[in-house]
Amino acid sequence: MGLIETRNLGDQVYEMLRERFRSGNLAPGTKLHEPDLAQELGVSRTPVREAIQRLQREGLVRISPHRGAFVVNLAWRDLEDLCDVREGLEGIAARLAATRISEEELDRVEAGLKQREQALTDPSREPERPAVDFHDAILRASGNERLIREMGTIQDLLGMIRTDSAAVAGRASKSLAEHWKILRALRARDPDTAERGMRAHIRTAKENILRHLVGQPSSPR
Repeated sequence: MGLIETRNLGDQVYEMLRERFRSGNLAPGTKLHEPDLAQELGVSRTPVREAIQRLQREGLVRISPHRGAFVVNLAWRDLEDLCDVREGLEGIAARLAATRISEEELDRVEAGLKQREQALTDPSREPERPAVDFHDAILRASGNERLIREMGTIQDLLGMIRTDSAAVAGRASKSLAEHWKILRALRARDPDTAERGMRAHIRTAKENILRHLVGQPSSPR
C-alpha cells in the first residue's frame, strides 16, 4: 500500500510536497522526478504531475521543457524580497488579529510562549516549539484566508533555505521577548502596536537570516 490514501490523490500529493518544502527537505535545484515520486507514494504519475503543475503556478517549481521539473533556485534578492513581503503580510495579520483573536486563542499562544521560556531556561526540557506556531496562530486569527494562503507559499520558499534566525547567538531569547511584546498588544486589542511589533520582529529576523547566510557556500546569490 502507498503512503497516501486513494481519495483526492492530487491534493494529497500536493500537500505532502508542500510539507517537504516547508521542512527544508527539498533544496533549491532539486529535480522532482515523476516516476520516482509516484513509486514512493504508491500512486500513478497523474496526481504527481497535477501536484507539480500546481506548485509551478505558486512559484515553487519551474518546469523546463525536455528536462523536467525543478525546485526553484532563489537568488539573494529573492530572499530579501520574500522577507519584505513577509513583514508586510504578517504585520497586517497582527493588526487584524488584534481585533479578532479570541481569549481562548490568546491563552493558547501564551501557554506556548511559556513553554518556550521554560525550555530556554532549562536545557533538560524538551526542545522548544518552533516559532512558526506563534506566527501561524496569529495568521489564523487574522481571519483573512487569502493572506494565509500567500503566507503559506512564502513559508515554503523560505523553508527551502535552511535559515533559522534563532541560530544567531542570543537571538532565541530576544525573539521570545518580541513575541511577548506582540502578545501584550493583542491582549490590549491594540492594532497599531501589534502591527509595529510584528514588523520590527520580522525585520530583525530578516537581518539575522541574511547575516547567518553570508559566507556560506550554499548561500543564494
